[in-house]
Amino acid sequence: MSVINQGISADVAGGTIRSGGQALANQGVIQAANGGQLDLPSLSSNLGQVSVWAGGTVSLSGAYTNNLVLNLASNVVLCLGGL
Repeated sequence: MSVINQGISADVAGGTIRSGGQALANQGVIQAANGGQLDLPSLSSNLGQVSVWAGGTVSLSGAYTNNLVLNLASNVVLCLGGL
């Protein structure tokens, strides 16, 4: 079983959204902004659209393919891991 993301945004300063356990397939937008943190350790298939703005942090890991342009502003953190 896997989880299908159709859009997720971590946009609250100091807040963290973490998906764990099941494989996560992204069919929407993965986004962090305004100091929010998004941690997705079990991505699968195509990465899809990723945007990191205004002090946001996105950490990705799993068995995924980066298939689109990554949208990054200044003063952000993007961690790309894999299997």
